Amino acid sequence: MNEPLTFATDTGTLEWVSSECIGGVSSTEPYIVGHNMLLAHAAAVQRFMEPLKSGRYPVEMASYVQERLPQFYEEQSLMLKGSLDFIGIDYYTSTYASDIPCNTENLSYSTDYCVNLTSERNGIPI
Repeated sequence: MNEPLTFATDTGTLEWVSSECIGGVSSTEPYIVGHNMLLAHAAAVQRFMEPLKSGRYPVEMASYVQERLPQFYEEQSLMLKGSLDFIGIDYYTSTYASDIPCNTENLSYSTDYCVNLTSERNGIPI
């Protein structure tokens, strides 16, 4: 995670952005944000770390993607196991995500998320 304290606490109620952003409970909300950041981080780590630890993709990922997910050859699996040196994930974009039913007809990496991504809410960009 990158700058979790800043992310969880520094934006406050965003009153400086819009008069519509008011209220909030600063005594509990940073903890809720941090809690959800940890859970999101754990899910992301599992997707990328599991192959480096076990030499195979997570079971739930393999069962959903099925034959579209390449399989590791035995020698590749052995090469992956324990090969972690350093992983850094850095990104500076923002999108809203909302749950949608999974698309079973037009399969693609971007539809495997089963979410609708948008960079605006009610016509207002993030």
